[in-house]
Amino acid sequence: MASSSRLIFLSCPSMRTATLAAFLLLASACSQTESRTEAKPLSGEVVTRGDFLGRPSSISVAGSRLVVTDASPPFLHVLAAADGAHLLSFGKNGAGPGEFREANEVLPDLGSDGSFWVFDSSLGRLSHFFMPEGASVPSMDQVINLQPGGPTLLLKAGWLTDSTIAATGIYPDGRIAVTDRTGRIVRYIGKRPPSTPGQNVPITVLQHAFTGPLTVAPDRQRLAMGTESADRLEIYRADGTLVRELRGASGFDPVFEVHSKPAGNTMAIGADHRFGYTGLASTDEHIYALYSGQVLSEGGAYAYFGTEIHVYTWDGDRVRTYRLDERARGITVTRDGRWLYAIQWVPEPRIVRYPLAA
Repeated sequence: MASSSRLIFLSCPSMRTATLAAFLLLASACSQTESRTEAKPLSGEVVTRGDFLGRPSSISVAGSRLVVTDASPPFLHVLAAADGAHLLSFGKNGAGPGEFREANEVLPDLGSDGSFWVFDSSLGRLSHFFMPEGASVPSMDQVINLQPGGPTLLLKAGWLTDSTIAATGIYPDGRIAVTDRTGRIVRYIGKRPPSTPGQNVPITVLQHAFTGPLTVAPDRQRLAMGTESADRLEIYRADGTLVRELRGASGFDPVFEVHSKPAGNTMAIGADHRFGYTGLASTDEHIYALYSGQVLSEGGAYAYFGTEIHVYTWDGDRVRTYRLDERARGITVTRDGRWLYAIQWVPEPRIVRYPLAA
């Protein structure tokens, strides 16, 4: 593959979530290529802005609050969902209790009073914060250290049951790893990615190329995984049965090179690299998939940001498509599906709320 300029990413367990990868995957018998659908424009209302937002990356609804993760300390911001009021920020850099290296995402404690889990992939740790309604400061009351062992790195996570966690990342097999509360992998969901024909691609590179966003339905009956570097979405039942594999109308697969170095295998992407699904959120009825479709040479630093929201049923039927008024870094939806919240960096870091069709 010819290219005059390549970005190099290390494929090993020390990689950060922001590392980007790619893969070439053969379509399965359950795959479906979609036709292009007209997108309905959405106009949003800015509910939060301020200097306290550094480089916000993910957002989640936890009870009556929004919890936003940031790339630098303080790693977590708690907002009022009703009006976006900034309630507090917390989280120091470190490995001690209540400290973070990376606050990758927030997992709401469903059925609780707004408490939540914070997943830190660098520390391999889930921390539970108890924050009942009316409380001004969260208290940490549980820590789960995930230690899967071997060449394994969990990048995105979600509670599949009260005792098992579904996670995307780098591991020896499968599409999605299911771990117990110690991080030990107990089974895999989906098939191990095939190597590009004619190439001997290391499994760590292939699995890294498979990385993408994950969402588990609030009722925990189904889960979905997108691919960051292809227009590909997969839906599974909780028992691992594939419901549907969807390919977008463009049907693009990533373009990459594998480099071997003493420090480990590396992957290089160039200006022709295109981004696909970069964020997922869900209700019991629908999947909300944040889609980019932008090429690195055109979108530059914002090529990873999504411009469309593809809404699917859990059976894999696309029921509507929205076009955002500005590119988004991350999204979440209220459990009733009435509101979508998006993180935007342009013209400044901010949280924007969009009303959704019933």
